Amino acid sequence: SGKVKVTLVDNPSISATTGNVVVGPGIPDRFEVMPVGQVTAGSSFDLAIRALDKAGNIVTGYDTSSSGPISLRVFLSSQDLVPPEDFFANAAEHLTYTTLMDEYRLGKTIDFDFNLGEASLSASDAAAFKFFFTSEAPVIQVETLDLNIDGTSSPIQILPAPLASVEANFLEDISFDIGGTLYDYSLGDRVNDVVIAAGQRLKMEAVGYDRYSNLIGTLPVDWSNSATDDAGGNITSDYNGDERNFFLVSNSSVTIFSPVKSGFSYIRYETVSGYCA
Repeated sequence: SGKVKVTLVDNPSISATTGNVVVGPGIPDRFEVMPVGQVTAGSSFDLAIRALDKAGNIVTGYDTSSSGPISLRVFLSSQDLVPPEDFFANAAEHLTYTTLMDEYRLGKTIDFDFNLGEASLSASDAAAFKFFFTSEAPVIQVETLDLNIDGTSSPIQILPAPLASVEANFLEDISFDIGGTLYDYSLGDRVNDVVIAAGQRLKMEAVGYDRYSNLIGTLPVDWSNSATDDAGGNITSDYNGDERNFFLVSNSSVTIFSPVKSGFSYIRYETVSGYCA
């Protein structure tokens, strides 16, 4: 709202001012579709829908409080990533979820109550959206049944769930020739059952994952190891904290292991919260 002042071009001293002019929103042109707050893997979230005019104003007159809810068709567009059954409490919950997502991909009709141009699909609703993989980038589209008004969300960013596991990965490509047998390891591979030549270095990085195997990122951990000197796996010496073997042993995401004895070595990495491997 505001006032409009009119001034004579040839004589600026002559002017007039209108009374207060109130500018209201225009007719509904499109829907704005967006999640409310952050979206975390494995958790349902609120979905907000707003009726906007061409200028982007919320059309407060788009209100169903007296006329009853309006039916909208809701579509989901995303990578076809089907979460495994062990992501759910039981097989029935898994089936319910996958059936719901299939309905959204085809277009699911839902009744919405608009209040002053805004409506929502609550996280507690049985039809609420839930995604499990940070790579999905799903897009949600809504439209009226007569196709006059529609709207599409931006790709939704799925954030990892809380930390559930930690593993050590190679920080470089390495290979060793031991007795004529070549052992190759690649950057990013998990450090597991590795054969390394004594005196060579093994550079590792600790990374965290949520319960759905989404990468959280590098983590500071406490590194330690114990070594064995015989084929029977008997521990004959403890190298925990020995700088000959570890370049960084405490509160670091990276370490370098350089064994000086043949045998077996077991590498332990533990976060301050107790996750270890």
